[in-house]
Amino acid sequence: MTPREAQRLWKALNRPNLMVKIPSTVAGIQAVEVLIAEGINKPNLYRES
Repeated sequence: MTPREAQRLWKALNRPNLMVKIPSTVAGIQAVEVLIAEGINKPNLYRES
């Protein structure tokens, strides 16, 4: 999956807990780095009030 495809899914599904599967190849690792930098696939941490 490319960063562009992951971004499209992220926006289309609008789910804060969406996880995308990216292979652990050189290109995949680069894609993960891009997506993490853009805030995709980071856990949404919250506190109970």
